[in-house]
Amino acid sequence: MVSIVSSPAAWFDSALADLDDDVILVSPHIVTGFARFIAEAAAGSPRTWAVVTTIDPAVAARGYLSVDGLQLLVDAEVQIQHVDRLRTHCFFVGRRALLGTANLGMADESSGYLDGEDETSAEDAPGAPMELAVELTGDQLAEAWARIARRRSVVVNARDLDWLRAQVRQA
Repeated sequence: MVSIVSSPAAWFDSALADLDDDVILVSPHIVTGFARFIAEAAAGSPRTWAVVTTIDPAVAARGYLSVDGLQLLVDAEVQIQHVDRLRTHCFFVGRRALLGTANLGMADESSGYLDGEDETSAEDAPGAPMELAVELTGDQLAEAWARIARRRSVVVNARDLDWLRAQVRQA
């Protein structure tokens, strides 16, 4: 049975509060606010934390991928992995997974996911962001992970981030 999630932020907070395994966040978009949130959550955690993204200078130049945010993650010992042509958003938080969630990286940091959103507003109120996702369970979670794991990935290091910064400056 498919479980529709209308508040990915609440789902994410709940999953982090009851973390029962490693955290692997798959998204082509990561902004500074969200990266800071993840770096703080990962600090001192006994779990492994990883972000799978695509190191794309054009996306970074448009503000959807923050080099400074990625540096925060590297500094917090969150592993960054690059996958070519990544377009999916799938968050494996412990033994739970969410697919098709809202962008964790928004060009406008003031409206970014988990970045000061007014939690008292109704989700259907005019102007409220419309976010839907699907929680994966059992075989679905395993299939999603298998598909992502089959893609060739490369671990991103400080030299890669320096290259990305230079590319963004040239854009």
